[in-house]
Amino acid sequence: MHGPCPAATRAKIESINVKRRVVLSLETVSSDRVQEVIASADIGLAMYSPLTQNERLTAFSSEKMALYMQCGVPFIAFAYPGYERLIKEERCGVVVKDMSELLQAVGTILGAHAEFRQAAYRAFSRYYDFAANFSSVQQTIERLGNGIPHS
Repeated sequence: MHGPCPAATRAKIESINVKRRVVLSLETVSSDRVQEVIASADIGLAMYSPLTQNERLTAFSSEKMALYMQCGVPFIAFAYPGYERLIKEERCGVVVKDMSELLQAVGTILGAHAEFRQAAYRAFSRYYDFAANFSSVQQTIERLGNGIPHS
């Protein structure tokens, strides 16, 4: 886990981290090292709050998700519609209904980590890679500019 963390949360994580498999990176890193930090993870967490619609709609709009996929890091997320779609179509992570399912989700990913990792790379190419996806946007803009309706 990376970034600032309240002392109480850090203490709770450290108290249950008996096998020392969770690493806390509490100091932020420069932007040129973000991918390095993300790529060092075995599993990413996308545990957005259910309190706002914006938080529930992050599967295809979150920079964190794009970076996980770009770095081949499978993820665990709450079972919001976008994440369920991403998992169903790409199998690049696991969704959970609540935190009680987290341990099982971790086991699922670690049990087939190489496959989940490759699926994350594929998901990046399909959904998040600007170079791979912008040509269709450019073609649509050109058609509209020439008075040709979008089909």
